[in-house]
Amino acid sequence: MLRHLLVTALRNLAANRLQSAIAISGLAIGLMAAILAGIVIRNQAHFDSFIPGSEQVYLVAQENAFPGMQADYNGSTPHDLAALLRQKFPEVKAATRISDGRTLLSHGRIEAREYFNWADANVFRLLPFPVLHGDLEKALARPDGIVIPREIARKYFGRDDVVGQTIIMGHADPHVLTVTAVIADLPSHASNFRSGIFASGSASFSSLTKADQSPGMGGDRIHFDADTLVRLAPGADTAGLQRDIAAAMNRLMRLPRAASAQGPSMGVPAVKLHLLSRDQMHLSPGFSPGVAARLAMISAAALLILVLACVNFVNLTTARAARRGVEVGIRKAAGASRRALVFQFLGESVLQVMFALCVAVMLVELSLPSVNAFLNSGAVFQYWREPGLALALLACALIVGVLAGAWPAFVLSGMRPAAVLKGVTRAGGGMLRHVLVAVQFVILILLIIAAVTVLQQYRYASRDALRVATDQMLFVRHDKCEDSAFRAGVRNLPGVRGTACSSIAVLPDLLEAQDMQRSGGVTVPLNLVSLGYGFLEQYGLTPVAGRFFSAGHGDAVPADSAAVAHYVINESAVRALGFASPLAAIG
Repeated sequence: MLRHLLVTALRNLAANRLQSAIAISGLAIGLMAAILAGIVIRNQAHFDSFIPGSEQVYLVAQENAFPGMQADYNGSTPHDLAALLRQKFPEVKAATRISDGRTLLSHGRIEAREYFNWADANVFRLLPFPVLHGDLEKALARPDGIVIPREIARKYFGRDDVVGQTIIMGHADPHVLTVTAVIADLPSHASNFRSGIFASGSASFSSLTKADQSPGMGGDRIHFDADTLVRLAPGADTAGLQRDIAAAMNRLMRLPRAASAQGPSMGVPAVKLHLLSRDQMHLSPGFSPGVAARLAMISAAALLILVLACVNFVNLTTARAARRGVEVGIRKAAGASRRALVFQFLGESVLQVMFALCVAVMLVELSLPSVNAFLNSGAVFQYWREPGLALALLACALIVGVLAGAWPAFVLSGMRPAAVLKGVTRAGGGMLRHVLVAVQFVILILLIIAAVTVLQQYRYASRDALRVATDQMLFVRHDKCEDSAFRAGVRNLPGVRGTACSSIAVLPDLLEAQDMQRSGGVTVPLNLVSLGYGFLEQYGLTPVAGRFFSAGHGDAVPADSAAVAHYVINESAVRALGFASPLAAIG
């Protein structure tokens, strides 16, 4: 019986080649879009889920709340925070530091710049990566130890087991490191571990050691130069622990500190800390603003495309089936049961969906590299290694196939043979097809509106929202900018309309935060940027009230910290400081 149903289904497809090709190709494109969106979203939503016990590993992040801007997170915390957490908080089972960088690695004739991580010796207690060779527990205990992934081992040594081999780090001041372990290549969603190279933070030339040897939170400087990772005990109260850690660090940061050489030290604002799970960190608005919203938008678009493709397939299947009433009548007159006809129609529909799924899988394999390059993602499509993914694809195909074949299976199979052969009964289904076509057009219009809106927003963000013309501006990093002879030479170059000095390249860049007091003693934190004469004019800006900096008015930075400094503020600062109007702030 199964062979008979398969032969009948293939004959029906062959008899309607064009319609079958249109239906299958349309559904394949919709399935491809849904699969691509699904694997990209999964890649972005589970960055570090490959780490065993990742649900208990957290990053300690500091919140930066700049005035007038959405708060964001910074993973760089004080270098001695990890020691504080281990000593003061029993809920913290392990704490470690990681400081990333980029350096030159060389062995023999192979030389390349690589991303790497300075790390404490206990880092692999929190990040137990699969080890191929060596002992991860002791790998970074020696100062010259370095752990590399298999890809790097093959790149520099041509084989996997290179424990005990040496590799040179740096060029101007080279250091010889010894490979103490080789780990498996990290997956593409390995968060910020990049290449998977870990060097011992106890080396005398590592950034962690240099920070340990200089004054820390209780000294005259605060070093925010390392990511702090913690592994919490199961069931730990993350909200309460987050408050306690922030309070402890704020107490330490408010210890008396010597004034810096540039003048009296600024007040230290309260530090807000957050414990972010490693496998959900990438979706945090503080680290990746808008990522969660973009993933939701991609999901909605993919769902609409899939629904559109499925509706189109169901509509075409129903339209073809409506012309098969005579065939049903003849087969029932010849003795075919209704059950056999139901299985036939459902089988034909499911078979077509399976064809479409196979085409979609091939399209995904071909287009995934381009999609990853365009979206800068590392999504993988390994359905043969993930039974759950393969079963989900098959279940989706089965559901779509059953829905598409349901109307002909249960309506046509119930018609009486005599009435069908006499032409008394019509196949019907016209209202269903009208509804499906209407749904198709509604979804298509929604997608067109969304595409046009996104295009307009992209153009606005890339051109109009800047408000200032920067395409003809050149930023040169030079320590002699204030040299009048140098500036005069640049100004006299052909095509140069003007020059200015600044510590920043563009206006949104931030230099430092300064607490200002308005009337009533209320403190308002403002972003402070040091500018040279003519910088604001270079952007074509004009003051709403007052004037910009001018050498003729003696607006140079005062050498005496007690002298009056001159400021240019924006309208947001006018409101924050409580002035009635921009003109009221002058003077």
